[in-house]
Amino acid sequence: MDNYIKSTGGALIHNLLDILSPVSPVKTMESPFKHLPERFFSPLASRNREHFAYALLLFYEGFLSSPTGVDRDGLVDKLERYCENLTGMEQEEDEETALEEGDASAPLPRKMALYLLKKIMKTGWISEETLQDFTRIVNIESRAKPFFEALHMTATGGGVEYESHIVAIYSLFCSDASADNGHYIVLRAHDHMMRLLDSLKVLSQNIKGHFEMLFPADLDIPGILNAHYNEYMKEIIDRAYTRLKTSDNLSRYRPEIIANINARLEDEEWLSVTADRLSSIRIGRYISPIDDLRGMLEDIRENLRNMDRIIDDIDRRNRMYSRISTEKIRNRLYVDSTMKGKLVGIVRAISEGHLQHELCEHGIFRFKSVSSESCSTRFRGDAAEARPSLPTIPDAARIDELEKGLRERIALQMNTEKIAKYLDANLGEAGSVEAADMVLSVQDYVKLLYAGVYASAEGKPFPFGVAWGDERAEAGDGRFEFRSHRFFRLRTMDGGDDR
Repeated sequence: MDNYIKSTGGALIHNLLDILSPVSPVKTMESPFKHLPERFFSPLASRNREHFAYALLLFYEGFLSSPTGVDRDGLVDKLERYCENLTGMEQEEDEETALEEGDASAPLPRKMALYLLKKIMKTGWISEETLQDFTRIVNIESRAKPFFEALHMTATGGGVEYESHIVAIYSLFCSDASADNGHYIVLRAHDHMMRLLDSLKVLSQNIKGHFEMLFPADLDIPGILNAHYNEYMKEIIDRAYTRLKTSDNLSRYRPEIIANINARLEDEEWLSVTADRLSSIRIGRYISPIDDLRGMLEDIRENLRNMDRIIDDIDRRNRMYSRISTEKIRNRLYVDSTMKGKLVGIVRAISEGHLQHELCEHGIFRFKSVSSESCSTRFRGDAAEARPSLPTIPDAARIDELEKGLRERIALQMNTEKIAKYLDANLGEAGSVEAADMVLSVQDYVKLLYAGVYASAEGKPFPFGVAWGDERAEAGDGRFEFRSHRFFRLRTMDGGDDR
């Protein structure tokens, strides 16, 4: 192809081929070990991993409560008190963690404490700094921060948060700061959205893990009850599921969040300014800043809309767990009362040698081979050929009755055309009408609900609009109460503009 282009002098074609040549936008993910020290995980993979983990957690708790760093001498003292009762820690052969001459003559607990501290320091978890007053402090290495957080969360069994994420997203989008600092708002809201989804997925998988605890064959009734009412109730129901189901923050804040995101996506000026500011933060992205911004906003919106599916799956798994747990307890209690239970008991007795199979007389035919003369085919061949029964045809009166009922149900169904005629009749020559003035009966109230939905929907051809108020309105002699709103005509019923 290149030879043909050169021979024909097609420079323009050659340039077009260069422009249209596919460039892969995929950005390969770097290995985390490119940024971590070579022996970073060695303390948690050694024989003394429990003691190193304690030293890391002890430092991290002090780091969280300290404004500048952890005092080295104080940290060594705490580690020394921990090592006073240790008998199972082994000294590893490691030249890098060899003690200094002044520390070699220290008591054994202090030498063990210094060894723990030096090990986690040499492997890149923490670093030491000497201040101007010669005070030595220990600080966290930036690359180790996410691992400290994960280790601390695992050790403390931190509860999973659901409500705080929704509240945070609502506070971010519905605040005045979203207009001027949208790039920070979207980043934080997207992070909270991903954390919420991760928490829900983890909860669903944790229920699946508890399923597996119910299936060991030797699990007796006390074991099933302990797995359900102690472990499952503590780890799933009390810690996560109850708070997820009793919180109304999702239903309360989701509509306003989605409405705010839709408004932002339609504001081209806000998108342009926010995308320009976002490009200075998210460096190295393989897509344009405006597409990156739109993608995060749409991710938040769609995940909020689809969150009910994840919650429904969690509900289904929880119901399945309760049903299986109850069924296994019932099978253990009434093992001899059903044919299945009796067969299981006989098979278990034979397998354990408590019963000889020759003594089990039964009427089950012992198959050595299956042929045309076996009972499975003979019985099937001797059986009378099954013929489908003729469908029963109802009489004409019954058909007329069914048709009449169907037409009545169709007549009661609401659609945009019927609601538009209803509003047009109530408006008459006026340009607008209060919703409370139209409601006299239950049928009027139902039509009012449909009218509010059709008039508020975006992108649907409906000749009326709605303006919502902040006060409450009553109608039908106080039988109906709703948010005050007024309907107005956008265009005439024949499609012309009424304005």
